[in-house]
Amino acid sequence: MTQYTLSELASRLGARICGDGNTVITNAAAIGNAAKGDITFARDKANFSQLSNSLASAAIVPVECELQGVPLLIVEDATLAFIEVVKLFRPAPPQYPAGISEQALVDPAACLDETVSVHARAVIGANVEVGARTQIHGGVHILPGTRIGSDCVIYPNVTIYEHAVIGDRVIIHAGSVLGSFGFGYDFVDGRYQLGQQLGNVIIENDVDIGACSVIDRGSFGPTRVCEGTKIDNQVQIAHNCHIGRHNIICAQVGIAGTATTGDFVVIGGQVGIRDHVQICDRTQVGACSGVMQNITEPATYMGTPTRPDTQQLKVFATLPHLPGMRKQMRSMQRLIDELKQRLDDDADDIVSEDAA
Repeated sequence: MTQYTLSELASRLGARICGDGNTVITNAAAIGNAAKGDITFARDKANFSQLSNSLASAAIVPVECELQGVPLLIVEDATLAFIEVVKLFRPAPPQYPAGISEQALVDPAACLDETVSVHARAVIGANVEVGARTQIHGGVHILPGTRIGSDCVIYPNVTIYEHAVIGDRVIIHAGSVLGSFGFGYDFVDGRYQLGQQLGNVIIENDVDIGACSVIDRGSFGPTRVCEGTKIDNQVQIAHNCHIGRHNIICAQVGIAGTATTGDFVVIGGQVGIRDHVQICDRTQVGACSGVMQNITEPATYMGTPTRPDTQQLKVFATLPHLPGMRKQMRSMQRLIDELKQRLDDDADDIVSEDAA
């Protein structure tokens, strides 16, 4: 069993010890799951109170805190330090040797760097280029003319359509599809016919794509995902979209055709973005929102249709009161109707008296 003393961990992390350096640590766990022998962490002072109720034998903290009985490792960034400790207690990721499995099918016209690893049942078409140290797992299907950079990881059962361009250090998780036909149809002679699908997909450097996500090809040019963007599971990016640099796109987002996002945009889970919409740099869109028109000012937006969060929160606060307000309005309407009837009756009486 792997174990370290607190002093040994402090030496590895460059941390300062507060407490018994001989405390033995056998695992690392989050505060709520930590048991005796575990080391945990508190990201900031707001988490210190949770440490008092934790069973952990030690904790990593960013600043000193008054906590009796729990040895501490004091560091500048508790989260980063905890990540390094977790790695010590977890198995190292498997290292795949370079080479092509005998059970893989690689077209003779493909050009693969000698350090590429191709697993069983992968299929690589003609004129595909793959850069150094890229890993292609089992069941991956790469169609002709695709170019893939260096140090990429393509997990099982990914499909990459023809002429896609993928940069360096790209990670594509299992079951994703890049370059499928866009959902564009023309109504001709009383029936729908598939529109032109002559473009491709371009994925720039350092992009991560989650499991079972789909990025459609452009109609004539590329659908592009720019460098550093991170895409969660089950995301749909339609044809002709341009996704900016360093976006965060959470699970089950749907982005319709020809939509554009700027740089450093954050899109919460299950957001829907209509076609041709443009979203400016450094915008944040809250989960389950519907973006129906352009966003030109960087801020946090929520709701359907989206509006600035300060406005939408007022809407949310009002919604629970609507039934009561409706009841009050109906009661007020009855009073108004009664008053109106009385005025009409009084007017009739006055007319009758004048006539007499």
